[in-house]
Amino acid sequence: MARVVKPLTDKQIQSSKPQVKQYQLSDGKGLFLLIKPTGAKLWRFNYINPNSQKRTALGIGSYPELSLAMARKIKEIL
Repeated sequence: MARVVKPLTDKQIQSSKPQVKQYQLSDGKGLFLLIKPTGAKLWRFNYINPNSQKRTALGIGSYPELSLAMARKIKEIL
């Protein structure tokens, strides 16, 4: 059974701090924000490649240049 994920809020993203290891904040339906130890916040989209049938993470952009709303719109297009 799939895990139910609460959608991210802009406040959660802004308050996230870098840690020793990179970690991710999930928005649901394959979209997540990768937070690197350097402080970089990168949008990624997990999907299954139709050709190879393997899970692939596609880089969408970085936060705050790409907002939460825009990342969600791009995810729907893909």
